[in-house]
Amino acid sequence: MIIAVPPSVAYLWLNNVLQRRHQLLMEASYASPLPHVVIAPREARSDSGVYRGQYDFTTDAFTWNVPLWKKALAPYAGKPGVQYLEIGAFEGRSAIWMLENVLTDATARVTAIDIFAGPYKERYFKNIERSGSANKVTTLTGFSQVVLRGLPLDSFDIIYVDGSHMKNDVLEDAVLSWRLLKNGGLMIFDDYQDVARVENGIECPKMAIDPFVQCFENKCEVLHNEWQLIIRKKG
Repeated sequence: MIIAVPPSVAYLWLNNVLQRRHQLLMEASYASPLPHVVIAPREARSDSGVYRGQYDFTTDAFTWNVPLWKKALAPYAGKPGVQYLEIGAFEGRSAIWMLENVLTDATARVTAIDIFAGPYKERYFKNIERSGSANKVTTLTGFSQVVLRGLPLDSFDIIYVDGSHMKNDVLEDAVLSWRLLKNGGLMIFDDYQDVARVENGIECPKMAIDPFVQCFENKCEVLHNEWQLIIRKKG
């Protein structure tokens, strides 16, 4: 017996099937091929509980990561000569947190790279001045894919990759930064699990980070794999 199905019912059924298929495809494409390791959760923090000074910040995409950074970067806290490279300085949130909590020795240094497109360049420099540690910060204005080529090899203990999120830029930042990182040093990638960007058809760092780490899998160790990805360079 043949049962006639109203077009509206057939449409709803087909639409549900297609949505479910899309969901499964997204889940499969977003699943991380890297070891799942979590050393600290993301937590919402207020500025009053994170920074010692008073700063002019308008956007907060960093303080969620403070518990993770405290744990992962504890071995570097207060040590002399620690060199920190940051790709994507924005308003100075992460750089200032590093200055206040990790790079506290007089000989520790920050190198920050940003194109400073938009109104936040002046705010960044004012915040750095307010930190009282401007003498420990070198700021390089320009595209990271160009600026990184002029930095010395094997010179940084920690590198934070948080510039352009387009996959080609992220991949180039990662490759160029790799030889700048000392053996045993840490590389931190931001927004590794930014699912919303993928679901909206927007490129995300993960598209570049996965193949990069897989190419260097024998020379690195995954320390943390959640919203951010942290790897250690093996000697």
